Amino acid sequence: MLCHQVFRHFDDKPLAVRLLAHALKPDGKFIVFHFRNSAWINDLHRKAHPSIIADMIPSPQEMKSMFEAVGMKIDTLRDDEQGYFLSAVFY
Repeated sequence: MLCHQVFRHFDDKPLAVRLLAHALKPDGKFIVFHFRNSAWINDLHRKAHPSIIADMIPSPQEMKSMFEAVGMKIDTLRDDEQGYFLSAVFY
């Protein structure tokens, strides 16, 4: 499952993770990818139009909780000058 440049726009992120994870087979991967890091994206959205002002990338701990709640383990979380990349495995 690949969420490219879209995860921050889900209104109910835990629900989105739960629904999308159901499409995965055991050992399936769930990828969240953005070309920019979370600090850059979240800062941009704070200054944006009211329709997207709350569309933020959650903290690493919030992401961990969301994915663990549906039986997934984050195996990679990179949030740096190269962008944002999260990979979680369904077990």
